[in-house]
Amino acid sequence: QRRFTVGRRLQRPLAPQRDMAVVGGGAEEVPACGGHDGESLEELLPLEYTRPATLIGFHAVVVPKSLGGDLLKLLGARCPLGPELLHLKRVRLAPEAASASLQVLMCPASGEVPAEVSDFLSARCPGSERSIVQVPEHGALTREQLVDFCRVWPLTFRKPSWEPLVLTDRQRDLYRRLLERALEVGGGRCGCVVADRSGREIAAAADESGPHPLRHAVMVAIERVAGAHLSGAAETKAGASKRPRSEEEYLCQDCDVV
Repeated sequence: QRRFTVGRRLQRPLAPQRDMAVVGGGAEEVPACGGHDGESLEELLPLEYTRPATLIGFHAVVVPKSLGGDLLKLLGARCPLGPELLHLKRVRLAPEAASASLQVLMCPASGEVPAEVSDFLSARCPGSERSIVQVPEHGALTREQLVDFCRVWPLTFRKPSWEPLVLTDRQRDLYRRLLERALEVGGGRCGCVVADRSGREIAAAADESGPHPLRHAVMVAIERVAGAHLSGAAETKAGASKRPRSEEEYLCQDCDVV
């Protein structure tokens, strides 16, 4: 389910839920909604989807390209990158150096370079330039983050299973209408509307937490969805192989809660 609020962005949830807010400005303007002139819908993303790059130190060495393959094999055996660092590419062209040189990540700066690696460099590339470089601690979850993080060090982008939602014009119109309906139902209090996948309203409710602390708008709306189901909007056919539509609505499957 996707949840929507009317107002400025205050915080981002820590779990990947579909939260949206009406925020001011931006290129994707929508008509006024419930008195919020010049504001548009924007998804409230988990913090990890919008955070800037946080950096950690890494031991690095500059070596000739001809030596890169052998060094990478040794590093893979003696100091492989842990699962939390697999977003890092281990090699890049050495900055401010001849094109025949590579800069290679060896291990985090919090540890020591393995003796086998140091011995290899001393024997095969004496006088190699070693340094501590800064690299992104976390992988990129969006293309925008990838561009930003790669300015520091090249990364491998692994498309996450959960991606930010891109609203179509039709979806924006639907959610704007549902937001206006929720404002109307709330009547100055918090209002909630439950709609099916087609945008048809199933139930709506206003906050009733005054008499009972658990009867906030969402809980009351869900209760009314159950009530509508029990009232017998449609009957289940005996032996039906597919779940009836009324049962899907009762379970709020594929419903929007605004």
